[in-house]
Amino acid sequence: WAVVLIAGKWDVALGVSVKDIYDFYDTWDKILKEHLESIGDYKVSIYSPIYHYAKSYLTGEQDSSKIRILGGKEKVEYDSKDIRILIYLSKNARISLLDLSEALKMSPESISYRIKQMQKKGIIQGFRAMIDVHKMGYEFYKAEIRLSNYQDIEKIYRYCHSHPNIYQVDKTIGGETLEIEFHVRSLKEMLEIMEDFESKFPKVVEKFDYITVLEEVKTTYMPE
Repeated sequence: WAVVLIAGKWDVALGVSVKDIYDFYDTWDKILKEHLESIGDYKVSIYSPIYHYAKSYLTGEQDSSKIRILGGKEKVEYDSKDIRILIYLSKNARISLLDLSEALKMSPESISYRIKQMQKKGIIQGFRAMIDVHKMGYEFYKAEIRLSNYQDIEKIYRYCHSHPNIYQVDKTIGGETLEIEFHVRSLKEMLEIMEDFESKFPKVVEKFDYITVLEEVKTTYMPE
């Protein structure tokens, strides 16, 4: 789950991870029953996959080696013990094996083996710090882009991967063709990046709009 306050044509963004469309509708029905009277308008989009890049603007060094791909993959095998481990790791990735062992009533060796197996399967794609970019003087924008053709999509992905201020690209169904997420010093900088994007791919961008991310109210990677 993620709840985010935004500015632009929407006020709030809600992200939900689900197993399938039926799981989504169960969740969406509950939201509508409890909050429909507070919702003026809404749009539902499916995100899969999401390409997540290193925040190389923080170091000044381009890291082209690692792309984390969320969604859009074949399901792999896991069990309830793996889920319990993930719940604890999602809250504190630095928790020791001994503390995990005590909490889960499993041996440290078993937990270590399971973590390594989940890394091999791609369930665990990395461990990283949660950074509040606003406190570091950066602003968070998302551009919603409609493409007029899809022929250069792989080149577009490479452009996004190589740009230090683009940290995520979302393929969507139900929204625009794709969404690009930026960490920049100002709106002017984001618009300059989009201007460069359009110059690199002339006659490809039919239109784009953008929103400002004001605050990430809540993020839960592994719901209990």
